[in-house]
Amino acid sequence: MISIIVPVYKVEKYLTRCIDSVINQTFTDFELILVDDGSTDGTVDILKSYEEKYKNIIPEDDLDGNRTISYLGNTKNNIKYKSNNRIE
Repeated sequence: MISIIVPVYKVEKYLTRCIDSVINQTFTDFELILVDDGSTDGTVDILKSYEEKYKNIIPEDDLDGNRTISYLGNTKNNIKYKSNNRIE
């Protein structure tokens, strides 16, 4: 399995195209980790909708700076959504 990490910030207009382009690849053994940096547009809603449909899409927020990326590096594939320092 490979991990694809995509930073996102206020990209509501482009996010669906980005995620769909990864999902539609012939290689399917991946997890897609999308790290949001506090978007105030519809980005988070899009991330949550994909998370509900695909178990290998993992939205994260990065409101603590780069600590989210460090945290992900120290865990396996068991994170679903991290918000305000809580795992839900």
